[in-house]
Amino acid sequence: EPPEFETVGFTNHINVMVKFPSIVEEELQFDLSLVIEEQSEGIVKKHKPEIRGNMSGNFTYVIDKLIPNTNYCVSVYFEHSDEQAVIKSPLKCTLLPPGQESVIGYSKINA
Repeated sequence: EPPEFETVGFTNHINVMVKFPSIVEEELQFDLSLVIEEQSEGIVKKHKPEIRGNMSGNFTYVIDKLIPNTNYCVSVYFEHSDEQAVIKSPLKCTLLPPGQESVIGYSKINA
């Protein structure tokens, strides 16, 4: 089962908050890698954060260096070391807000 997660988009990064299942069997923790998959405009990037200690509670990962005003989709799942089939979470998409440089300025003209 993939873990539950939430995403929060900012101008140039996304915070991914992963909620691990309450019990991840100890022997599985050494065979599992957390994968955070980022998709945008047909490009897929895999992030494999290193998790120290046990997989319990919440974990936050920042996907940075993103392009403002762009739609990004994220999926979170566990990858097994023995290359079993993975069950990916449904994609969660967020449109990042435009950056300051893309705001069009205008001035008020008094007649």
